[in-house]
Amino acid sequence: MCEKAWIYDRVPGYELVGYDQRVLNNVLTRMECQELCLEDTILPCRSCEYDYSNKTCRLSQETRRTQPSAYRATTADVDYLENQCAENPIGQANCDYQEYENQDIGFPDLQITVANKDECQKRCDETTAFNCRSFTYYPGTLLCRLSGDDNLSSGPTALTTSEGANYYQKAPCVDCKYG
Repeated sequence: MCEKAWIYDRVPGYELVGYDQRVLNNVLTRMECQELCLEDTILPCRSCEYDYSNKTCRLSQETRRTQPSAYRATTADVDYLENQCAENPIGQANCDYQEYENQDIGFPDLQITVANKDECQKRCDETTAFNCRSFTYYPGTLLCRLSGDDNLSSGPTALTTSEGANYYQKAPCVDCKYG
């Protein structure tokens, strides 16, 4: 069973184009679609989309992070739903962080005091209450702000200038295989 504080990130008006591994018809509600994703045994369902107008539920093993170029706004009455309980793809869990000096995302999911930046990053990497995708560390006050959002989920304009803050978000993971 999933022990996250919330199971789905819901983004109305967005979809992941071209990565529908399963399309289920006659699904009456968004909640039913979410349950079908959680219970799917054929693929690891990492995201789904619910189309309110034609009552379809589209399941995918991809997400807006694994296929960012396929994630886009739609005029259709669709909700993009990212399953926070799904396992990360191999190699996607421990990516490096990008640093943004004097920036903060502004809306943390958890705020704590830590000894240093490394401890703040460790708390982000190890939290189980939600999928921590970014953190802001204030060295002057030892304040650590953890967030389930990043530039992709909240948009690039979510970052605001904040003197003394250092914002870090997980960078895209590049899987380089030579063969």
